Amino acid sequence: APFNVAGEINFRDGASIPVDATISGVVSPVFSRGQITQALVSAIYVNNPKFFYDDLAVTAEVGGIHVNDVDKVESTPGIIIHGNGDSLFYSRNAWAFSTLTIPTKHNVINGWDLTTPVSLGMLVKGNPSMPGAFGAFSGAGDLRLSVGASMQYLQNLQFSLTYSFFFGNPDQNVGQSFIKQNAYADRDYLALSIKYQF
Repeated sequence: APFNVAGEINFRDGASIPVDATISGVVSPVFSRGQITQALVSAIYVNNPKFFYDDLAVTAEVGGIHVNDVDKVESTPGIIIHGNGDSLFYSRNAWAFSTLTIPTKHNVINGWDLTTPVSLGMLVKGNPSMPGAFGAFSGAGDLRLSVGASMQYLQNLQFSLTYSFFFGNPDQNVGQSFIKQNAYADRDYLALSIKYQF
């Protein structure tokens, strides 16, 4: 079958989790320890689409993270902990997805193969309380799209051109803090690469 599906569930005890606080009048995270559960489901599809492209590979992953519990933190001089000492700075629940589609046309020009990869990903809901839980995604609403084209000659010389879009509200902060929820929303860029394999 051209499909492959996998999944995993991770439980982390003693994970570093930020709680909500005010430090010198500024809303900021103060780190504590707690328990986090993370679930991931991924799928891979590879086939011959029988139209213009000769090969098609599609990957997709969906992940979620949940804060089960966090150790309470006491206020200290200059640091005021909010709530009962266990109010989260980020979200208790968050989830995101990412996809990558790689269609390939062989010998589109004599000796040259054409690949047009497209990737799409989004942190749909929540600001994850574990840094890096969803890779490079920063906060809720972080939507990224990448479109590219690559020409490879005899599996050696390769020219690639990719444009990456970053969507989301660049002015949205995390809670009442000054930390940006979508820090890369205005960082669109174009990339050109040339590679030769020996």
